[in-house]
Amino acid sequence: MIALGETIQAGLFLASDQVLSNSGLAGSLISYVIISIMVYFVMTNL
Repeated sequence: MIALGETIQAGLFLASDQVLSNSGLAGSLISYVIISIMVYFVMTNL
């Protein structure tokens, strides 16, 4: 479970610069919130 969480976190961290440059601050914040909610639901269903 920890390895899965670290993999997801590393992917979000590495991709955040592209999202920030393409969509701005609001777009990156919205996408981060959406992904965080999806990860939460996946982790609670495991």
